[in-house]
Amino acid sequence: MKSLKAATTALSLASVAFMGVVDADEFNHRYKTGDNVQFYVHKVGPYVNPQEAYNYYSLPYCAPDNEHHPHKKVTTGLFNKLRSNSIGEYIGGHALRHSGHSVQYAPKQPVSESCTTASALTVEEADKFKKAAADQWIYQTYLDDLPVWGMVGEMYSKDEKTKTSPHVYTERTILIQYNGDRIISVDLVSDPKSLVEIKAGDKLTFTTKFMWAETDQEFHSRFDKYLDKPFFKHHIHWFSIFNSFMMVLFLMGLVALILVRTLRKDFAKYALSGGDVEGGEEYDDDEYDGD
Repeated sequence: MKSLKAATTALSLASVAFMGVVDADEFNHRYKTGDNVQFYVHKVGPYVNPQEAYNYYSLPYCAPDNEHHPHKKVTTGLFNKLRSNSIGEYIGGHALRHSGHSVQYAPKQPVSESCTTASALTVEEADKFKKAAADQWIYQTYLDDLPVWGMVGEMYSKDEKTKTSPHVYTERTILIQYNGDRIISVDLVSDPKSLVEIKAGDKLTFTTKFMWAETDQEFHSRFDKYLDKPFFKHHIHWFSIFNSFMMVLFLMGLVALILVRTLRKDFAKYALSGGDVEGGEEYDDDEYDGD
């Protein structure tokens, strides 16, 4: 009995010690001040057609100028590295790649990271941004498994006399709200003053500011806003419902008409045969006599 208690005590102490050395990360969603928080980019595509999606870095965005920059030639750089996804994420078509931003948990001051395109935009690269702005493309990013969206650009003119032209947002602010050791909410705001006209031959500088703020919202309710978001509200297509209803009525009427015509023919044959079963023959009772 004493040996059993000793074994149980040793196992409990080992469990506590193991829990003490587990690092905070994106999988248990618990962090300490200064811990790295992974910021992933997912896809870009037209706002009106979410099924048309492309890799985030298919647009000529630059890599943040930090330790993850590919030109640093370090093996630990995470820029554009594909995250290992679960089976459900693979089935859902998720392909999250590291944004290259270096984000630490809950700093006291806002942190900004900037980058400038390595070279001037080529005609092809400029056309990609122009198409994204003209077609109202949005991009999707993830931080601690919380999705957040932003506009690539828009058609803009400085005054009413000037014709609108494609512009791209070059500055964005990501507001992260946390409660204790957990991230509760992520929001993204693009600065309208940062709109820059897209021209081949120009270099673009992109800036991302990370701001942290405390909140008293509980961790279990952090996805509630996505369920109530008007962004995801699906409008009822009454015309489609009416069209489907009329199609069902038409098919039911067609089947009923075929059945009625078939039954009429069967009743007519039955009446002409004098009540005998179709194809049957009459037999005299004498035929069954032995005489």
